[in-house]
Amino acid sequence: MENIDWNAKQALAKKMSEEQLVWAMSDCRETARVMGRGPMFGKDASYYMDELSIYKAELDKRKAKR
Repeated sequence: MENIDWNAKQALAKKMSEEQLVWAMSDCRETARVMGRGPMFGKDASYYMDELSIYKAELDKRKAKR
């Protein structure tokens, strides 16, 4: 299982537009759903859920500043 690089993904999220964040979250959610919960090598469903949480945190932070 591949571990997510939280700092790198947070840096990427900060560069994305709100629309890009929404689409990236949707992609992560769908990818995790399709992959299911079975054991895998490389990136698994939890990787994509972690990625989704990073994008959501960035989007929520921006919305809170409005």
